[in-house]
Amino acid sequence: MKRAGLLFGAPLLLLLAVAMLPLARGGETLFLRDVANAHLEMKLAQASALARGFFPEIDPYRAGGQPLAGNPNAVPFYPDNLLYRAAAPPFWAFNAHFWIHLLLAPFAFLWLARAWGLSRASAWVAAGCYVVSGFFLSHLSFYNLIAGATIAPAFVAACLSWARAGGAARRSPAVAVLWALLLLGGDPLMAGLALALAVWALSLGGRAVPASAPSEIPSEAPAKPSRSFSWRPIGWWSAGWFLAAVGAGTLVAAPQLVEFLRILPLSFRGHWGYTAEVATVASWDPRQALEWLLPFAFGRPDVLGPGSFWGSRFFTDVPPYYLSLYPGLLALALVAAAGFPRARRRVALFAWGAVAAGLFVSLGRFNPLAARLFALPGAASLRYPVKFWLPVAIGGALLCGIGFERLFEGGEESDQAASSQGARKRFGFALGGLAGIFTAGWVVLALFPGAAGSALRRLIPADYTDAFVANERLRWAGLCLVSLAVLAALALAARLAFRRAGPSAAALGRS
Repeated sequence: MKRAGLLFGAPLLLLLAVAMLPLARGGETLFLRDVANAHLEMKLAQASALARGFFPEIDPYRAGGQPLAGNPNAVPFYPDNLLYRAAAPPFWAFNAHFWIHLLLAPFAFLWLARAWGLSRASAWVAAGCYVVSGFFLSHLSFYNLIAGATIAPAFVAACLSWARAGGAARRSPAVAVLWALLLLGGDPLMAGLALALAVWALSLGGRAVPASAPSEIPSEAPAKPSRSFSWRPIGWWSAGWFLAAVGAGTLVAAPQLVEFLRILPLSFRGHWGYTAEVATVASWDPRQALEWLLPFAFGRPDVLGPGSFWGSRFFTDVPPYYLSLYPGLLALALVAAAGFPRARRRVALFAWGAVAAGLFVSLGRFNPLAARLFALPGAASLRYPVKFWLPVAIGGALLCGIGFERLFEGGEESDQAASSQGARKRFGFALGGLAGIFTAGWVVLALFPGAAGSALRRLIPADYTDAFVANERLRWAGLCLVSLAVLAALALAARLAFRRAGPSAAALGRS
């Protein structure tokens, strides 16, 4: 199994390492969205103060002096700020915050998938689907969010591992440290979502006992005999240890929290607050689901001219908060294959519940019930409902791992074989359905340019030229064609993998 894990994990880690090499070498820097217009200036001010031997309470270069130590967006107390005290240039230390977390993210999610009992290979697939998703990669535009997106899966995994050990005190420090890192990572909402996911996981799991021990709760089907376990609710003593661990982590983050609470009443958000209309900016518009099929369907926010972003009307009339939420075609097919397996009912319930809850709140103003939540006193300060996409991404990636496991690790027993056969049918139907959509799209866009151009003209704002619209038609047609080629490669890899799991399945996982 370790060889299988290496077979699946090594290509992903190599891909991420190559992508981040220019940042690690210091030859390039990230700059999109909040990176250059907000976070960079704050970190340079902090680096300047640290170089002079003191920790800055304010940023003297912003609007005559703005809070820094109490501003979570500045990430002032996170451990990697020590890099600014080193001999490394500030730009390198700034970018190191991104590539370090990007390289750690696969291991964090691997831990979560393994904590739920997925096999090593399936766990690596789940980790890959999470880390290379549009959601996670969009955090390369947010210095104050990428730590939370990386650590959240690890925190949930630490809580599950702690519960599996019977709430043992020796496992509590990991929970405390990861909770402290979440609080210091730059966004309190990310920490809150991670805690909610951990509580949801513990409510479905609890204390693990040997599978051979008597239990009134049916055993979760193990991925391997050595990982056999059964669940029982944690006791009051263990719950106390959990609260103590969270409390200890909160104390570690106290300098950040105390200063934040001190300045909050003096801030616009804390003093005046936001209206429900402003708070629900960046709600997830259901029409954005088109981007689940075509990456950057509404144009690319990182370019100017042809192909640039034009879809503000589909993003509550603002630029997209996350540059992309494209999950990948393989991820969609694996989720379809996952279904709701009896053998994985607890992790499936956790994953589907997380997806449903995240979608419910992310809809924001497009969901009357969620809109009322943001209208509650104090809730409007949260802003940006699409930030609740974190549970969707984590749950969806776990479903990808479950789907992969059902496809290739169903076993020889009749029930498992039948489950695997059903998963393969759903996987095939998903690939075929996607192929049909892209084929139809390419036919319309390429062979009926007049009708396709007129339809796009109605979607694209009038201040964009006809030449821009024509370019979009060709770009969409190209995306359909490339997607068809990707689907063909996936179908071929799946066919080979069904005949011989191992290298072929790894090729599918790397796709």
